[in-house]
Amino acid sequence: MMKKVFLAVIVSFIFLVPAKASHLMGGEITWECIKSGPTQGMYIFTLKVYRDCNGITISGTTQSIIVHNHPTVFSINVDLVPGYPLDISPLCDPLNSGNAQMSCVNPQQGSVEEYVYESLPINLPGIPPAGGWHFTWDDCCRNGAITNGFANQGFTLRAVMYSYSTSGVPQNTSPCFDSSPQFNEQPKTIICIGYPFSYSHNASDPELDSLVYEWADVLDDGVYNPAAPVTLPFSAPYSTTSPIPGNPSLNAANGEISYFSNTSGNFVTCVKVSAFKCGQLVAEVYREIQVVL
Repeated sequence: MMKKVFLAVIVSFIFLVPAKASHLMGGEITWECIKSGPTQGMYIFTLKVYRDCNGITISGTTQSIIVHNHPTVFSINVDLVPGYPLDISPLCDPLNSGNAQMSCVNPQQGSVEEYVYESLPINLPGIPPAGGWHFTWDDCCRNGAITNGFANQGFTLRAVMYSYSTSGVPQNTSPCFDSSPQFNEQPKTIICIGYPFSYSHNASDPELDSLVYEWADVLDDGVYNPAAPVTLPFSAPYSTTSPIPGNPSLNAANGEISYFSNTSGNFVTCVKVSAFKCGQLVAEVYREIQVVL
């Protein structure tokens, strides 16, 4: 009888514990300022999440972006865009390369799926404080095969909106006047070793604000402190500014990443794009992505 009770407890435990699997490869948060039409002056926020197809799917068609430092707006709901998730696994040439086409139907290392969520038009009234309004989304967990640290650790995406002044007067963000930088390229998830290679996330700004690219820390999930986010340490010899092998360089002006590596593996990278309007910092967006070399 005791054995039967013990077995029942084990079975109950298996079914009651929430499923947490390493599946998150990266993502970004951006926003658009609507310049015309009936919702002119409002914002649309976009959350993109990239999933390793070898892990579990992302549950729920509605996600919540948490808003930090705003006095009245604490979260923004975003809904899955029709047509997503989308398989964006790198294209292969089975005939000439001998490699089968990657897909999420039969996942291989590097198979990736893109989830895109958008908000309804929303007002975001007020003037951001000196530290800005921070927007975050977090979940668990990262991929277990990561080479440069953080395997199976938590995951947080973030973006920041700052105040902007004209003639010394801070401008209210309702009606809106500025969109964040946007990434025009899907992230590179498979990149090659053995010869010099360059790629870019290719960000642009709808208002033609000046953009500056930098490497950035990656964050754990859990409680987010805008003044001191909980960063995850890279495993030596990798670091925030050297996250992949091959002495990578990041061009601050155009975002081109160049390297020459003979080392393969799974590497987390994070790039920050800062937007400056008339010399004033108005936005920061971050793209994190795990690449397979």
